[in-house]
Amino acid sequence: MAAPVGLLASALLLVTGASASVFDADLLASTFALLGERQCLPRDFNSSATQPVAPNCGELVGGSDPPAPCRGVQRLPLFYNCYVNGQGLLDGVADSTSFRSGMKAHNAELSDDQDWLHKTYQIIDDCVEKAADQGLSLPQLAVSSFLCLRWSWFADCDEQRAQSDSMDAVGAQRRVDFFFGQCPLSPSTLAAALETVSGRTLEQCSLNSSPTGNALQMYADTIQNVICLLDNFRNGNNLDISALENAIESSNAQNAADLLDVVEMCRGSKKTEDFVNCWADMGVFSCIFQEANQVASAFPSHCKLSVSQ
Repeated sequence: MAAPVGLLASALLLVTGASASVFDADLLASTFALLGERQCLPRDFNSSATQPVAPNCGELVGGSDPPAPCRGVQRLPLFYNCYVNGQGLLDGVADSTSFRSGMKAHNAELSDDQDWLHKTYQIIDDCVEKAADQGLSLPQLAVSSFLCLRWSWFADCDEQRAQSDSMDAVGAQRRVDFFFGQCPLSPSTLAAALETVSGRTLEQCSLNSSPTGNALQMYADTIQNVICLLDNFRNGNNLDISALENAIESSNAQNAADLLDVVEMCRGSKKTEDFVNCWADMGVFSCIFQEANQVASAFPSHCKLSVSQ
């Protein structure tokens, strides 16, 4: 994974307020089917360890109404509650550390590809740590961690395709949703710092309302909108990172520290467009931590679904 997920996790604060969603917690489509269609799975990938629990939980959650304690809950967290219980991943588990070990062991059965496993373990570390920081119950932590893993795989796939010049509509739409959303690193969240530093408003750069249309074209247009905000720090096609950093540090604006996080993580991007793409990469991960926690924290304590292996 090109995006340093561990550094992202340590740099970003999880926000628990309401926000527009970048990820769909009601989408039951198979994680691995979606990744496979986008050619983002290791060659030796084998999902047999998820059988028959995954399809049985999918059928349970996607069918009739759930038991009373589980009604009103989105389908994906219900699925992961069922899956974790069906796989016994909470059996005898006393804390987040032992759950994390079991989650890693379970995913180790899916592939022998060491690069993919290292990436997956790193994601699990970050996801479980972020969930644990929020004081979630173990069932809630499990839901949050699996949501976070699923969505992190999706975001990593977006990045893989972007780096190989094969960005698809799915990845483009997710980046557009981030830039026009309310994630911890979205422009709307960092507006005070961005507008102070740039001398321009989000509205002046057409970043105040979500566009519609072809996802790839929307993302291309969004890149130009963000570049508009950075225009005073451009030298041709390149971005003067030092000048931008100095302006942020001297601004004393709200959220300036979070904007500095973006600059620090994307410091290696010389071209302005590359900087915007890097911002999108790390920004989407900030959405993941936020949204996984929001969904899991609302999961009812008396809701428990399961199927037999």
